[in-house]
Amino acid sequence: MIYVGIGVAKDKHDCFITNSDGEVLFKAFTIPNNLDGFNNLYQKIESVMEDISKVKVGLLPKCVPKEHKPNPIFFIQIQC
Repeated sequence: MIYVGIGVAKDKHDCFITNSDGEVLFKAFTIPNNLDGFNNLYQKIESVMEDISKVKVGLLPKCVPKEHKPNPIFFIQIQC
């Protein structure tokens, strides 16, 4: 299993990719919030895992308004 953590923001997203053994596959890197950025992320994921059904993605918002409690990380399975 591959785990992708994404810190979501308006203009860019900070990402990290690890496996179920805790091995760091890609140290923290930043992608822009555009198609090129997401293609870059997808290429990195594909380079370490052929079976995309074995990838879990956790999203964490970078900025949460003061009036809201912090949101938990949501895990969603990439489906292509």
